[in-house]
Amino acid sequence: MNRVTLFAMALLVCAGPAAAHQLSVFARVEDGVVLIEAAFPDGRPVATGTLRILDATGALIIEQPVTPPYPIRFAVGDHTDGLRIEVDAGGGHDNYWLLTPQDLN
Repeated sequence: MNRVTLFAMALLVCAGPAAAHQLSVFARVEDGVVLIEAAFPDGRPVATGTLRILDATGALIIEQPVTPPYPIRFAVGDHTDGLRIEVDAGGGHDNYWLLTPQDLN
């Protein structure tokens, strides 16, 4: 094997664990309600973990266990300056979604 092939193989091996820990988090707003979904790369929805919603200043608004069925719902209320939706499924599986003021108004 030449060096280029070995280097390419090393990149693939190193990228595998990083991709395995990714989590897809998606949030959208409909009629004043934030709809939140979270899934693993294979499409399985997150069944256990922690959901955190932070306001535009980074202050924690809510922290609760992930509770399927999806989508998880959260009333926008007065939080129209932006939200950060975080999902932590444990074992390094975590990610977030940002909702801008335009998304919330």
